[in-house]
Amino acid sequence: MKSVVSFLACVFIVGFSLAATAAEITISGSTTVHPVVSEAAKNFEAANPGVKIVLGAGGSSAGIKGAGGGEVAIGMASREIKDKEMAQYPGLVATRIGIDGICIVVNKAQTVSGISKQQVQDVYTGKITDWGGLGGKPGPIELVGIELVHGTAELFGEFFGLEAVESGQGSSKTITYTGKDGKAGPPAVASNSNKKALAAVMTNPKAIAFASIGTAQGLAEKGSPISLLALDGVPATVAKVADGSYPLKRPLNIVTQGQPAGEAAKFIKYLLSPEGQAIVSGLEYIPVK
Repeated sequence: MKSVVSFLACVFIVGFSLAATAAEITISGSTTVHPVVSEAAKNFEAANPGVKIVLGAGGSSAGIKGAGGGEVAIGMASREIKDKEMAQYPGLVATRIGIDGICIVVNKAQTVSGISKQQVQDVYTGKITDWGGLGGKPGPIELVGIELVHGTAELFGEFFGLEAVESGQGSSKTITYTGKDGKAGPPAVASNSNKKALAAVMTNPKAIAFASIGTAQGLAEKGSPISLLALDGVPATVAKVADGSYPLKRPLNIVTQGQPAGEAAKFIKYLLSPEGQAIVSGLEYIPVK
């Protein structure tokens, strides 16, 4: 009996020791920030064997809510924290790890190379419905949007002065954009990520979409059949975001409830280190250090 008790005590001590040394960092949020954090997580786990990073997505709003409500240790957001979010979750802290832009994207088969802010508004509210109206090959324009939980979608709406409403479920979900004059455009296909929006353009010469410049430029450089349109005469490139001349840009933030502590603080410090910032630039985003 004594040996059994000793064995169980030993098991308890070993189990307690493992539990005490194991550390888990839970992260969710922006699909734009996700690739940076995913790559950094692999390196961080390799250098810290006692740490496990559990990574999800869900969009910027979900990331901020998750961090604010204590559901995750870290939220990812490709936009600033809103006043109403700060009011709901006092103590939220945003740490900027990079900068990105949003571009208008078309299939490479289109002859359009640039677009104005007014033209984007007119396309998404249905005032321009044919590519001929943009100087392209005549034919109907098919709209692609991004689900409203994503920072990309929120900044797009704010910059172009568009109100967006989602309808439907799953693959049949659509988004309708309305301008300040109250005129609504035709329904746009609702994509659940930047990459899905870009995939829709790659496979459909009639489609127009918006997405992260970092993601779009990376795919274009690898040969994907997409073109990033200049906006009001400014090329949509990472370089133009970096020098401040491209107008449609946003921060890439890591969000915590209060000042980060423990392993979460160490991971954020890694994201801001030369190695972490190299991951940011390697994924075609703009580093902050």
